[in-house]
Amino acid sequence: MSLLSYTPYTLLKENIRYYAYFAPALIFVALIIVNIPTKILFFIDAEGNYLHGPYFVLLYAMAAVYLALTGGLTIEYKNKINKIDRRTIYIFIGIVVSSIIIQMLIPSVLLTGVAISISVYLVMDRMSNPPDMIDKKTGLYNYDAYEQYVIKNTFTKRNNKYYIVIKCESLDFLDTKDGFN
Repeated sequence: MSLLSYTPYTLLKENIRYYAYFAPALIFVALIIVNIPTKILFFIDAEGNYLHGPYFVLLYAMAAVYLALTGGLTIEYKNKINKIDRRTIYIFIGIVVSSIIIQMLIPSVLLTGVAISISVYLVMDRMSNPPDMIDKKTGLYNYDAYEQYVIKNTFTKRNNKYYIVIKCESLDFLDTKDGFN
């Protein structure tokens, strides 16, 4: 398909699924705006007490929708997401879901914010320190790390770089033969 054949309609048609992911967020924003005068989700009374409105459960429903969506997309694209990243996503979902359940059962315990903070920290730590980028045998960065470095630096910096890639296919054999084991 040529670039000229992409019209707003075809782009929308091809990406309708991804645009649909934003619908719950738009509904959530509308509810928050409407909540200010109507107090349908939550409010603070004159004595400073935090109270739930009649539709407070929609906040939990919104979280459930996005957690289910995250889990579903992770399962759907499991071949494109490495094992450690998938495990990090599942841990994130598990921490958030368990904190929501605890908070629903014991409303006086405000645990969700802390759980989300911990979960986001785990994801950020995983993104900044990917252990699967290190070759276990040599301790050097592997080909995945090389690809990410090239992609990141090719499009963000304007200086010339030279890369050396060495491919050793039978590293175990060489280690054994040369006595490095």
